[in-house]
Amino acid sequence: METPTLTTLLKAAVATFPSRRALAVPGKVDLSHAALDALVDAAAARLAADAGVLPGHVVALAFPNTVELVIMFLAVIRARAVAAPLNPAYTQEEFEFYLSDSGARLLITNPEGNVAAQAAASKLGLAHTTASLKDAAGQVHLAGFPASAAAAAKDFANDPSDVALFLHTSGTTSRPKGVPLTQRNLAASVQNIRAVYRLTEADATVIVLPALPRSTASSAASSPPWRPARP
Repeated sequence: METPTLTTLLKAAVATFPSRRALAVPGKVDLSHAALDALVDAAAARLAADAGVLPGHVVALAFPNTVELVIMFLAVIRARAVAAPLNPAYTQEEFEFYLSDSGARLLITNPEGNVAAQAAASKLGLAHTTASLKDAAGQVHLAGFPASAAAAAKDFANDPSDVALFLHTSGTTSRPKGVPLTQRNLAASVQNIRAVYRLTEADATVIVLPALPRSTASSAASSPPWRPARP
């Protein structure tokens, strides 16, 4: 039996329920599984072709709870890079530590930006871009990286052993330590959530927790796509 990855779980949902709702932000955007998958594919291709993101590169994400966070989290790991979601409320000093310790090569924020995160990235010499989605029919725009012809959607071959997420311990008793998680780890987490809560295709989940490293983007961004809401 093939070991699942986040990508194969989403692709399976697309094949089975292409038109069913995968992700919704009331009053802003309502995405089907097929639409979400297409957005993730396009964003992953942009990261690789236009932003120079390569497999294994760490990409830091400093967002409030937005649809762009979900798309970019999935796009980063689909491109075989490593997502490092950071608390947007961190101070500049905290951002400097986490960006440096994770080995981040690129910082992505929401369109409004994040002064502390951007100052930290600038001090460390890291590139910064913003990600924005105007509507479900469009694509995610990455500021400062003009779309190129090379950014056509491609088939990224995710491996279960790929490191996909980089978190840090809380640092309660010592300096925070990095914790890398693989595609295999994250897929297992999604399947465990589904099993424990007995989620079916008739269920919808509401994310109210901040999508921060602790709650992490893996629960805030992964529970809805693989167990679709009602159509």
